[in-house]
Amino acid sequence: MATRRRGRPYRLPSDPTPLQSHEVGLRQRIAWLLGVSRIHSTDPDLARRDRFLEQLRSRGVVVDTSRLSRWESGQMSVSRAVVTAYEEVLGLARRQLAVGIVALSPTSEDPFGSGRAPLQDSILAHEQLDGHFEDVLRGRAPGHLWLELSELITSDPHVYLMQETWSQLTELLATELGRSTGMAFLSRFQAQRMLVAHPGSRRAAVRAIGTVVTSPATEFVLHPLSLLEEVQDPQADDLLLRLLHEPPSHRRAGASWAVASKAASGHLAPPDLARAESATLEILERTRGLLARLDALNLYVHLPPAAQQRISRRLVDHESADHIDLARVHGLIEAPEAARAVASRIAESVQGRTHTDHLVELDPMLARLVCEMLFHARHARRHQAALLLAASPYRAELGASLSALAARPDEAVAVNALHALTQVADSDQRGELLRIAVRDPRASVRVAALMALGQVVGPLTADEERLLVGAMPDSGPLCSATMYVLGIGGATSLTSMSSDDGVRGQSARWWGRSGAITEPMARS
Repeated sequence: MATRRRGRPYRLPSDPTPLQSHEVGLRQRIAWLLGVSRIHSTDPDLARRDRFLEQLRSRGVVVDTSRLSRWESGQMSVSRAVVTAYEEVLGLARRQLAVGIVALSPTSEDPFGSGRAPLQDSILAHEQLDGHFEDVLRGRAPGHLWLELSELITSDPHVYLMQETWSQLTELLATELGRSTGMAFLSRFQAQRMLVAHPGSRRAAVRAIGTVVTSPATEFVLHPLSLLEEVQDPQADDLLLRLLHEPPSHRRAGASWAVASKAASGHLAPPDLARAESATLEILERTRGLLARLDALNLYVHLPPAAQQRISRRLVDHESADHIDLARVHGLIEAPEAARAVASRIAESVQGRTHTDHLVELDPMLARLVCEMLFHARHARRHQAALLLAASPYRAELGASLSALAARPDEAVAVNALHALTQVADSDQRGELLRIAVRDPRASVRVAALMALGQVVGPLTADEERLLVGAMPDSGPLCSATMYVLGIGGATSLTSMSSDDGVRGQSARWWGRSGAITEPMARS
């Protein structure tokens, strides 16, 4: 680690909102991501404000010391152009910071200080769109291009597409989402989120999601059903509510995420709210253990107070009552003192190992995000926290701490840590994730480890493939998750499996036709 300069410690912004709040400090989180990305740059010159200002100005950004300070303290919003300049100067993957920022807010709100200006009717604008469409429709578009195209065609009222074109785009994007890793996955997920929310493409996007998620050949690290949270459609609501009665699965978790968001935003009709309440109570009454109840707790905290009171009165076992009290009062799945203690230990260790040339105070936002990522009662908040940390320079040091949590006897925390690793892990965790995936006695932990492993595995070695195939059952979630890793890793055994009947053969044939799309996150 470089020697830190003397002087007043650098103070990073914190989020003043309570953990149990439905809102977060959006501007403070954006400011935090910009600030930590700069001060933890491995280039000491870029960590210095004067040198960084020079680099921003060379890219046409109008900025001085005061404005930079306001951006990185949350006192002033930033534009897309500023975020792009940060990415370029710091040598990050294209759209790496933007993906984390866009995920923080609903698609109906612009997280940047100014909206994208509509395309003008010019040859240059048409050429830009033509180039994007050509790359996308030929299946050669990187994730950042999918994100840029989705922004262009959903934010500009001058852009018109036929329904056939919307269908072609959304179907291709949904298919690519199921075989992507790293930035390829994260940027495509946000692109599909925009298309689902856009009136012109919504019907085609919902249909494409439905087609892909019902295929037994595909498996997802983050279920696309959660994308339906902003879709106001009675048929979609009915499907999501029916899925709440399934056993624990990616499908039920995605449905829980979407239904909870609809309930919180007031987009569920009274009969559907009653169905959500009934499903929440059913899960709490028929299951034991925190892991099996995460979907119910996610729903519970978004229900109206009257519904929460009715559920509380109906529950007779103390364990369920304790779980919902923690979720309602603190927004957490564990006691706040214990959750914050674990998060603080991890944050202090990670910050201490992350390169910086500055004298920096302990980062309260880092501890807050780690706490949310592992212990928050809401699915969406765990996802957003993990994604923001994945876009930050702390990512490189977080993986080891999260891998260690997977060994905890608390199954819910172990699985949440592994879910976070689907976004945070890199090749350093490959060996440990493989060990957990084939040796842990808990099936839920093995499935979560496999999904995380798929995000970092790259081409499988012969020994890795042999371990995975040897530990794979003939059917069920473990089989599907293992086939996902074999497909992402380009396993040679898929050829022989393609003649099998059932899910294994179907999945092997799908991966044989498709192949993986991999784009790593960059380390700052």
